[in-house]
Amino acid sequence: MIPDHQKLFVDKVLRDLWDSRVNNPSNQWALVVFEEAQLFMRNIRGSVSQNLLRIASAGRDLKVRILAITVDLALIDPSIIRLCSQRYHGRLGIEDNGKRKFRGYYGGDWCRIAQELDLGFFIYLFKNKLKVVHVPLFEPKRLPEPYTPPTIELPKSKGLWQRIKEFFGTSKYGKAGEQNEAMRVLW
Repeated sequence: MIPDHQKLFVDKVLRDLWDSRVNNPSNQWALVVFEEAQLFMRNIRGSVSQNLLRIASAGRDLKVRILAITVDLALIDPSIIRLCSQRYHGRLGIEDNGKRKFRGYYGGDWCRIAQELDLGFFIYLFKNKLKVVHVPLFEPKRLPEPYTPPTIELPKSKGLWQRIKEFFGTSKYGKAGEQNEAMRVLW
């Protein structure tokens, strides 16, 4: 799907989620995950994104949370960033716009720290306090195993000579010794 169709689809799903939570309240939390969130949260003030903005701002009252994953902070609309009370920021990329936006939110010192983060470390914002946290799930418990496709052994095809021998071996020309004589005559 192209991004415009994706936005319409997401808007419909979020509208249905909102309506179902209003009409049938649930005690179970729902988590809506947006991978490549910049596709949906770049210009959130448009009419297509109203249900996303509604769930982001008031979804916690209906036990709905949003998790947005993006490669660059600069690609997300500031109104959605301000609604996020908890944020995890991994290592900053090379984009100047992303660095500038991060520096504007958290300051130059945190921007330098974010550029030096290793795998599994994040800058965590909660209740207006920043700290570096380590998420241990980034340490693999087992290594991936290489995929080996199953091998299928096909029966070997018989050569022309083998087929001729079998033909004369089961035919009216007699036994194998006599076959050799018949073969010599043919060749």
